[in-house]
Amino acid sequence: MVDSINRYSDLKEKGFGDRTTIWRKVRAGEFPSPQNILGRPGWLESTLQKWLESQPVMDKTGLE
Repeated sequence: MVDSINRYSDLKEKGFGDRTTIWRKVRAGEFPSPQNILGRPGWLESTLQKWLESQPVMDKTGLE
């Protein structure tokens, strides 16, 4: 299986926010740090998937 690389534009399309929002979340420890991929920051799809699976799930009332 090939692990795709996500760049800022990909993350924005997926609803993670723009470049500033992503870096703010990375610095706050609320989003995975990028890897240096071909000299540019990028996030492997598997890294994002693992991070998403680790996030708490909210029910319809807004409670975990």
